Amino acid sequence: MDAPFDLSLRLLTASGSEPRGPFAVGVPLPKGILKAGETLGVEDDSGQRRAIQARILETWPSGDPRWILLEGWANPGDPTQLRIRKAAAATAESMARSLADGSQSIDTGSALFHLPVGCLQPIASIHVPANSPSRIGESDLCLEDAEGVAHRGDFDRWEIEASGPLRTTLVARGSFRAQAATADPLCRFLARLTFFRASSSVRCDITLHNPRPASHPGGVWDLGDPGSIRIRSLVWTLRCPDPSDREIAWRLETGAAWRTASRLEIDQASSGGPNWDSRAHLDCAGRVPLPFAGCRVRVDGREESVARPHPVVRHGAEPNALRAAIPNFWQSFPHSLEADAETLRIGFFPTQQPATVELQGGEKTTRTVWISLDEHEDLGWVFDPVVPVLPTDHYASTSATALFSAEPPPESPFRALVAHGVEGTDSFAAKREVIDEYGWRNFGDVWADHEQAYFEGPKPIISHYNNQYDMILGFLAQFARTSDPRWFPLARDLARHVIDIDIYHTENDKPSIAGGMFWHTVHYQDAERSSHRSYTADCPEAARARRYGGGPSNEHNYTTGLLHFFLMTGDPDARTTVIQLADWVRRMDDGSQSLLAGLAPGPTGWASRTREDGFHGPGRGAGNSILALLDAFRLTSDRTYVDAAETILQRCIHPRDDIEGMKLHDIERRWSYVVFLQALGRYLDFKDERDETDAAFCYARDALLHYAEWMVDRETPIASRFDEVDFPTESWPAQDIRKSSVFAYAAYYGSSTQRARFSERAEFFYRQSLESLSGFDSCTHTRPMAVLMANGSQYPALLERPLRESAGPPSPAWPDPVRFVPQRERARAAVRTPAGLARLLGTLLRRSTWKRLYRRELW
Repeated sequence: MDAPFDLSLRLLTASGSEPRGPFAVGVPLPKGILKAGETLGVEDDSGQRRAIQARILETWPSGDPRWILLEGWANPGDPTQLRIRKAAAATAESMARSLADGSQSIDTGSALFHLPVGCLQPIASIHVPANSPSRIGESDLCLEDAEGVAHRGDFDRWEIEASGPLRTTLVARGSFRAQAATADPLCRFLARLTFFRASSSVRCDITLHNPRPASHPGGVWDLGDPGSIRIRSLVWTLRCPDPSDREIAWRLETGAAWRTASRLEIDQASSGGPNWDSRAHLDCAGRVPLPFAGCRVRVDGREESVARPHPVVRHGAEPNALRAAIPNFWQSFPHSLEADAETLRIGFFPTQQPATVELQGGEKTTRTVWISLDEHEDLGWVFDPVVPVLPTDHYASTSATALFSAEPPPESPFRALVAHGVEGTDSFAAKREVIDEYGWRNFGDVWADHEQAYFEGPKPIISHYNNQYDMILGFLAQFARTSDPRWFPLARDLARHVIDIDIYHTENDKPSIAGGMFWHTVHYQDAERSSHRSYTADCPEAARARRYGGGPSNEHNYTTGLLHFFLMTGDPDARTTVIQLADWVRRMDDGSQSLLAGLAPGPTGWASRTREDGFHGPGRGAGNSILALLDAFRLTSDRTYVDAAETILQRCIHPRDDIEGMKLHDIERRWSYVVFLQALGRYLDFKDERDETDAAFCYARDALLHYAEWMVDRETPIASRFDEVDFPTESWPAQDIRKSSVFAYAAYYGSSTQRARFSERAEFFYRQSLESLSGFDSCTHTRPMAVLMANGSQYPALLERPLRESAGPPSPAWPDPVRFVPQRERARAAVRTPAGLARLLGTLLRRSTWKRLYRRELW
């Protein structure tokens, strides 16, 4: 019998304003809901169908849709209470047409756009209607370097990234280079243009990418590195075909009256907040280069100052005036909008700014603008976009993810603790203000206020948390749990920051770090000039410590939040980043890429180490690597990711491990073994939903139960053992909540005689962690909140699923565990033999070895 599907959908905004503009919502589905040829549609209460574009993002192992992305457009006055129901798959003629010269035309029905190739403009003409003269006469996107040399975007084709009945997105990839034919590219770019049917509004995203490696001498990553490039400006100029009768109108807030001018300049130089000149904005010289607070508006020679505007500029006479608005105009400063009779200029990095922009080696930045020629479209909604909301219990009820739970009872201390994330003086929005976590590099990141506890310098500490403990996942889990739209922008803005800034986007550094994720700035020290990278030469510890420095690490590689951000929004960059980080895991463990390969073939061990090079037991380094590989498989169906995950898993844990010999009771050095066990539970779920109860499943299950039995006897709350830790902070009881997840997994996969004991321990650690954490005045600091948000929903979610009928196949007789020996240790042993010395000499005599040494391609 055909299973019905009827789900509510609400269109909200974070501020509570009327929802307008495009929206996208990922809908998780139970197994078997949709048949071949079916998809989902959206109706209002009267049964009226809405124009929707649907796309499958992930399938169940059976091939049934698991996540479907629904995209639509909210118009003024449209119903915001909708229903998602089954529908026939929609088809529509493509809006894109390839022309003979390789360019593209986009006919939305309301406007005709021409996208040339060769030099990035990016739009050469706009016709409203299609057979009318172009509303722009010429388009020019120019990047100037620090010396004032102009660079133009060079590319050879547009690619269709998405095409459907509602939306078409095209991308161009190329490089900015100077006019001289022999000039080397300054940087790479990706231009993404999104068009909507029956609309003349276009979203334009320009991503700049510096693919060079940083030199990071001694493992420090300060600004001013030779691998950086410096940008003076990036400006898109739209020239009018007939400037003789052009009006200029503008407003600084949505709903305000339009004002007119003959010449206009809106220049946002800083956040305009109380700490706008914070040391979070240090440049390579250790100075804060921001020239003034907030925004300056120059109108026909007059000047006024505002703090945080949301400007829209309208150029030309109605009914088809050209409008422009930049999302996050003040949050991601610097930005500018300028207009005179002849031109409209969009300053992604404005020429007015006195300082250059330093794009570090392996760093990206994405700048966005919306333009429209619809007289009924004022673009004010770009500053408060639509947040689609599904019912709070839907995510958990579908079993599409075991990481989101429904809302706990009102008396739960979890609710009270986590609510601080969006309410009150300790909210994440309020924390941004303390160190002015704004600007093109900072916005979206979170202030690491917990680092002040042992900081001896002037307060507030400048410390950035990046995506530590997967805060993206935490924000999304709370959004799914509460349906509170205030959580979603936190996830969206952090995801954009992580994708661009926190990933080391280069292929030209050593494999152990190239392509990896930077972790938070160094503990209890000011970030100084390290920006969002982990170590700075300015830190006093750099002078004191014999070993100081580092880079991207497997212990801080978090992909699951990005995976779910893709599934909930369809963001293509999130998908690409998850796969990139999983490929980094495989690459760092590939011993054939190391100079030590001739001495010691086989894996390096860099993907599985935790804390020390010699420890390859259960720890967060290996746990994060396993999760990254499994997440990539969900997006690609490439089984080699699973094979790599199983290799690492079986390297680090065994059903007959001597757990006492591992000294897991050493909290400071081994606390993160529970992170690995959580990953082990996720792996078992992965195998279970595919009915793969094979030897690998049995191995992982037996290992989990072996460790859970040890934990029943030995694990006690860390808060009762504060004498064993170096820094007795509120974060330790927060970490204890992970143990509730481990015991819940063990109860699910354990025998009937084990379940009661494991379930009791799961409930004990969940309750104890929350009660203990609530007793700290600092319980709302960023680190405990990050742990709680990402992990506190897992135990309730695991409780909501029915217990398995059995623990699965019987256990075989496992052989004795064999210790994994990392490549460096194997190489040291090899050089002590004559054969090894001969292989080392042969390696040193090869020319390729010295080339790699010069390029620093070492482990």
